[in-house]
Amino acid sequence: MEPPRFFRPSRRVVTGTDAAGRSCVVSDAPADAIAVQPDYVLEDLWAMGLPAPALGPVEPPQDPDGAIGPGQVRWRTCTIPPGVAIGFHATDTVDCVVVLSGRLVLTLEAQEVTLDRGDCVIQRNTRHGWRNPGPEPCVLVAAMASTAG
Repeated sequence: MEPPRFFRPSRRVVTGTDAAGRSCVVSDAPADAIAVQPDYVLEDLWAMGLPAPALGPVEPPQDPDGAIGPGQVRWRTCTIPPGVAIGFHATDTVDCVVVLSGRLVLTLEAQEVTLDRGDCVIQRNTRHGWRNPGPEPCVLVAAMASTAG
């Protein structure tokens, strides 16, 4: 599924070392986008196990389900267009989320919270949903850490 027109991919710069042991850029390219639904786009920016490796692959695995294995961390963006709601779900992760642009409503079983640009939420493996009530796409960045194993 192709990302929608409103979507602008993130530039992902990865550092490493050259043959002489000097720090350098080993990858500089747009992040791969995954259109989960026609109007909901994820970009996996980085994925790793802990302790974090300093060397290794520079491309994160593509996983449209968002599954994160035991001891794994995933860093991603999420773009939700105006009027779109992501229904209730729960993941086996603790998610550190920051709203980069737009407005978003975090829906929980007992209440709702409106988040604006710069607001953050720590989503700790609870049932939740998202809704964009605004006139512009909402862009989030999230670091998701596995709660399993």
